[in-house]
Amino acid sequence: MRLPGWTSPLLALCLAASAPSASGAGEQSPGPPSDPGPRPGITQSAAPDASRSSEKSETAAPSEGAARPRMPAPGEPPSRESICLAVQSAAAANELPIEFFTRLIWQESRFDPRAVSRKGAQGVAQFMPKTAIWRGLADPFDPIQALPQSAAFLRELRAQFGNLGLAAAAYNAGPGRVQAWLAGHASLPGETRAYVMAITGHSAETWRAGEPREAAPLPALPCTRVAKLFTPSRPTAPAQPNPPAWGVQLAGNWSEARALASYDSLKQQYPAILGARQPLLIHSKIAGRGPAVWTRIRIGADTRESAEKLCSNLKSAGGSCIVLRN
Repeated sequence: MRLPGWTSPLLALCLAASAPSASGAGEQSPGPPSDPGPRPGITQSAAPDASRSSEKSETAAPSEGAARPRMPAPGEPPSRESICLAVQSAAAANELPIEFFTRLIWQESRFDPRAVSRKGAQGVAQFMPKTAIWRGLADPFDPIQALPQSAAFLRELRAQFGNLGLAAAAYNAGPGRVQAWLAGHASLPGETRAYVMAITGHSAETWRAGEPREAAPLPALPCTRVAKLFTPSRPTAPAQPNPPAWGVQLAGNWSEARALASYDSLKQQYPAILGARQPLLIHSKIAGRGPAVWTRIRIGADTRESAEKLCSNLKSAGGSCIVLRN
């Protein structure tokens, strides 16, 4: 199955990034995705049984003709190519669009197999420890193991909720939260709304109404950004040199990735105002939060007047913002 309008596979971009990167250090590891939650009818504390182990071996096997990822030698970090092939293989085995699965893993971990969120989600697919045990995943930090289980879980969520958009929402917020939202008993977190928009190009409400028919307005991921995913470490991005004196603050998050996802969502909502404007990332530590760094997304402006005009236009269109000196 393919999402409407997704015609250029992102895997080619990922494989293109296998050449040595000339770019600097990559972005921060992502912030806290929520625990996907228990599988319907099974408690999280339940140990994986033999039938579930059998299911894992069946769902994780690549479809006939699909590229098989090479297992790294003991002590050898996964190569760019092996991770990309694992994405392709897992998506094919579970009948997921490669573009969809690539974007979801990008949002979860930026393809960093060492990623650990503030809530304890682990590895490239950001499984919570209990969920990893429930899925029969021996090592969530091994992408060759984790990616097939991630794709198999998404396949199950799609079967449960009816489409890929709601499956993505459940992967992020948990199936229980999405069920409550669909029943009108709870709201959907803003983080999850931005997550679904960034991955599918459609809002969660659009997916709730059914499978979208129009093309998803999503650009391809730049190769340079993909290449950064595979750097040995992910320190905080350096401050941009000579930032404009003023800024219109639009979003913020402990995770740089999720802050950028929120901005991408705003660009989709207000294209006439935000257009092709490049965001300014402001990183700062918050007292009492240890080494954690908060990322603010702003649009730079040379004068206070121009910043206030942009913010006023955004508010008139239904958005929210604040003007601050950088």
